[in-house]
Parts: sequence; structure tokens; C-alpha cells
Amino acid sequence: MLRGPKRRWNKLGGVPMERPMKTGSALDLSLLNRGDTMKQLNQCRLGFMSRIAFLLIVMGAGSIAEDLPIKVTAPWTKHREEGGVVYSLAVTTGWPKLIAEIETKTGSYYRVTWKMKSTVGGVATKTPFQLTLTPDGEQDYTYGYSLSTEWESYTAYFYTKESNRFKLGFFINPETELTVSLKNIEIAEVGVDQFKENTLPDGNFENGLAVPAAWRANNREGKFQPPLIVPIKDFTSGEKSLCVQMDGAGEIASMYLPVELGRSVSFKFWAKADQECQITAIIQGYAVRHTGSHFYKGKKLKVDTDWKEYEVTTEVPTETDKYPDLLYKTMYLCLGWGKEAKGKIYFDDMSFTSK
Repeated sequence: MLRGPKRRWNKLGGVPMERPMKTGSALDLSLLNRGDTMKQLNQCRLGFMSRIAFLLIVMGAGSIAEDLPIKVTAPWTKHREEGGVVYSLAVTTGWPKLIAEIETKTGSYYRVTWKMKSTVGGVATKTPFQLTLTPDGEQDYTYGYSLSTEWESYTAYFYTKESNRFKLGFFINPETELTVSLKNIEIAEVGVDQFKENTLPDGNFENGLAVPAAWRANNREGKFQPPLIVPIKDFTSGEKSLCVQMDGAGEIASMYLPVELGRSVSFKFWAKADQECQITAIIQGYAVRHTGSHFYKGKKLKVDTDWKEYEVTTEVPTETDKYPDLLYKTMYLCLGWGKEAKGKIYFDDMSFTSK
């Protein structure tokens, strides 16, 4: 049985060819008539342009995270183990910082991520671990995070305003004796289109750890324990939820989250309690270096013994003369209760998105 020549596919444009094209060679026109030649050239051109367009879309979807250049000074130490370089500090006195100096674009959002563990977890102090950002020509501003005894992923967002160079610092509140270790410290630029997705890390609390990386106790009276992730069986999905033991007035606060001025934002979550209680859910526009009027959107909610979904929405103002804190283009979330609140309250499927 006679067979014709095998039909092979040009990888660039997906065009069937009578013979393969060599990489970098010109198209062999001798086998084709003029009509076929023009058709194939157009198909090749379209295939090439499609691949270029795809690459541009991928490249524009978000910057690749880069390792930060870390400056290590005593008493911080640096060593290598499986999984990369680890930076450690045994807290004694003072506030020694682990420093990274980074170059940024003005008017841009960035996300810093790292992994961290400590010899003491769930520390009840207000800000056991702190991250500072010092833009050129400005005072630094500080964010607090809870600690875990296992490696846990942490996130911080910031907006550069007019600065193109930042100093990033990690340090520990010396009031508690512990050793902390960090690794995989990276930074990536974030586009505003990504704000349509949930920017609140581990909103379903299924990371297998006991301490929430994105939430901490924002204690008013010192009478309640920090939030913990606990096993639970009656939620609609998953096996873990966030739990707080209420005992008098208090609140928990999230990390700072990125916002775009003039856009609507939504804070959603599910909640239930051991006994009926009232809480207030707040979207806070209060910056660490607060000036001017304070923008916030709060909503009083009645929580009972059944799981229910709740939502707070607001439009982020554009009046930065009235609300200078919004120039930082980050906000945080609060869940608070009054002095009469008792018992446990549970939260799950938490999200913060822009519309």
C-alpha cells in the first residue's frame, strides 16, 4: 500500500506541513502554490501573535515574587536548612531588627510574604511580632502579628505613595521570652484587579495550624484570650473555624488589606456563638500614623447559636483631604463585643474583596 508523506505540525502556528520546518529557517515555498503560501503565512503569523499575546497576558497578571536582600546584624543569626535560609532571634532586651532595603515603584501596591515560627505560640500580648515599613523621608509604621509554634505563612500589604525606596524591618516585642525564626521572605507587586479576589489570607482556617496569621487580639481590657483555630464539625464545609473566648469588652483585628479609593469593598463572614450576643463588624480606615478624620463603616449584628452569614459593605472615600489615612490605601477589619459578652464565638469563611 502506497503512503503519502507524513503530515507534521508546525509548532508555531498549528499548520499541517508536508515536511518539517527547521528552527530558524525560512518557510519552504517551493512545495506550495501562491494561494497556499499566503494562507500558510497568515496562519503562521496568527499563531505567532497568539503566543505573544498569551505571554503578555501571563506577564501582566502579576509580578513574580522576589527574595528580599536581608541585612543580618547581631543578635539575629542566619543559617541554611532544608527549605532555604533561616533567620533566627532569641529575644533578650531591646528591639533588634532584621532589615531589608527594597526599591519600589511609586504609586504601587506590594505584598510581602514570609514563613515564621516561634518557641511560644498564641502570645496574648497585643503585638508580639512586629513588621515596620520606613519609606524615604517618613516615619516608620508598624503592624503586629500573632505567633505559632509551627511554620506558618504570613502576609503584609503596603502602598508606596510617592516613595520608591523602603526599609522593611522585622522585630519582636521583648516583653516575652521566646525564639523566633523566619524564612522564605519575598516581595511581589500586586495589581488592583487582584483585589476582586479575597485578599484576606486563610479565610477558611484550614491551614492545619492553631494560630491565625491574619488576625490578632486587639485587647481593650485584657480579659480574653487571643483568637485560635479549633476543630469544629457543624460548619457547612471544612474542619476548622476561628474561635474567641469572650470575657468582657474586646475585639480582634485583621492585618491591613489593600483598597482602591472610590471602589466598594465587602467584608463577609459566617458566625455563631455559644449563646446569643451582639457584635460589631467594622471596616477600619485608621492608619498606624493616624491624622485627620477617621473613616470607618461599622454594623451591629446579632449572633446566635446557628451558623449565619454576615456582610458589611462600604465605598472607600476619595476625600483624602478629610481622611488623610486613606493615602496609605490600606484598611483593616475588626470584630468587637461589649463588656456583657460571655462564652465562645466562632467565625469561618471570612473574605475581604473589592467590587
